[in-house]
Amino acid sequence: MAVLRGGKSVLSIVLSVAFVLSLAACGSSSTTGKTPVAAKGSSTLRWWNNWGDTWVKSFDPAEITDSVSIANVNLIYSNLVKADYPSLKIIPDLATWTVSSDHKVYTFHIKKAAKFSNGDPVTADDAAWSISRALLPATKSPVATTYLGEIVGAAEVAAGKATTVSGLKVVDAHTLQITLKDPIAYFLGTLSYPTADVLDKKVMQGKAPATYLTNTCSGNVGSGPFELVCLNNGSGKSSFYPSGHTSFTKFKPNPHYFGKKPKIDILGTFYAKSDDVYHAYEANEVDGTPVPGADLARAEKLAGFSKKPALITDYITPNQTLPPFNNVNCRLAVAYAVDRENINNKLLRGTQGPLYDVLPPGLPGYTGRQPDVPYFDLTKAKQYLNNCPGKLNNVGWAYQDTSTDITHEYNAILGNLHQIGANLVLKPLTFNAWLNVVGGPTMNSTKSQERITENLWLDDYPDSQDWLQNLLTSTANYDIGGFKNPTFDSLVLKGNTTFNTAQRASIYKQASKIALKDGAWIAVGFAYNIYVINPRVHGIINTASLPQPIGNDWSNVSIG
Repeated sequence: MAVLRGGKSVLSIVLSVAFVLSLAACGSSSTTGKTPVAAKGSSTLRWWNNWGDTWVKSFDPAEITDSVSIANVNLIYSNLVKADYPSLKIIPDLATWTVSSDHKVYTFHIKKAAKFSNGDPVTADDAAWSISRALLPATKSPVATTYLGEIVGAAEVAAGKATTVSGLKVVDAHTLQITLKDPIAYFLGTLSYPTADVLDKKVMQGKAPATYLTNTCSGNVGSGPFELVCLNNGSGKSSFYPSGHTSFTKFKPNPHYFGKKPKIDILGTFYAKSDDVYHAYEANEVDGTPVPGADLARAEKLAGFSKKPALITDYITPNQTLPPFNNVNCRLAVAYAVDRENINNKLLRGTQGPLYDVLPPGLPGYTGRQPDVPYFDLTKAKQYLNNCPGKLNNVGWAYQDTSTDITHEYNAILGNLHQIGANLVLKPLTFNAWLNVVGGPTMNSTKSQERITENLWLDDYPDSQDWLQNLLTSTANYDIGGFKNPTFDSLVLKGNTTFNTAQRASIYKQASKIALKDGAWIAVGFAYNIYVINPRVHGIINTASLPQPIGNDWSNVSIG
């Protein structure tokens, strides 16, 4: 997912965030407005995940493409399955499952104790209806076919030719059977994305997609461990928090949760930038923070400090459908001009590691630096620039202006390009405005038709397919740069249906090299999740995705 990180896992997001390069944020400015404060000595977790804009982009699971939205939604809603960190496995959430010998039919058994926060039972019909709803054209989900498209009949619903997915069979009140078009190795992972979160059909039928849940606090009736604390049953942000206050989301334990009940509340104040979160931590307003690169040495000595390699990639996407980056020489001029070692190890002080691959370390198919894919070489970069029409003069470069370190990083990259005679100009965007650029289906969707953008991806689920297919195949929603290569597509599809891990990794390596040598994917770095979490918080650990409750169980988290 596009992240602030991303994607969900979350937290795109995580998420997920999730997060992203902004994990390395520097010093901060103070926040404005009336900031909500948890009562002293209370069992309220003062959450640090809401930053980058003033509100979530969406509370509707079918609509979500970013880590901040996913982080909030994951507290409210449940799925049939969920991704577990740090094990990187898919585990039961609402259901256990069995799989047919041909890997095409999954039978899910929903826990009979599962209920929504209003007391309604969770049924197989709710699950089937939620998936069909996500795919309906009226829902206008930008990602439903990305994550649910392999289910038989999904394409017909998305095209408006059917209203229910034929590959979904409600066997009984607690049994759902899902049939796939092909035997894919990653299905449980893609199912774990919020597009398959289970909604209460009784509550949601007839409600407007996207806007209803995002604008109506009380409409968010889920079966997750928490429920929102709402001020009223009306619509608008004032149903979530009082007018005149800094925006926030507040959660309390779901009294009908089927698992062990959480013992804490959660208060998530919104901050404009990650820099502001660090400032808030220093002021004892939040219980955790991403660590600024400038303060890394000092933070390493603090109680609650942790640093983990993250499934987060920092990369650059050129728009191949418009000049100048429809010319491969222009793309490779940028790819060979980026000084990854200096940017990640020195400028960002090791909060990121240099990346020469599509995949981050930790996923099958990752290879690291190779001699025949782009690396820092100004001589080669200059040679490619000489064959680039227009020589990259006065080309705008979009990026999310959500941390000081992101701005520093991309100024450094522009400095690298200036050394070879290229002149590009940064275009700072808010997080939600940047999401309009990178959220698909093309970079031409915005009025300015961006030529090149900073990009970040946090795993939606821990599988290499989430990068290679979802970001780079010809029909992918997130192939915003317009990369089209039949050989690449064929290799990725072959890898998707290969169940032997070593063979699958080998196939994905071949595909990655094609995208890198084309300049379709210009790698910069892979992020570390670097946090300080207040010692008063117990039961939350840092992972390759985002800080998570131990055992994926919020009942393990306590304050004090």
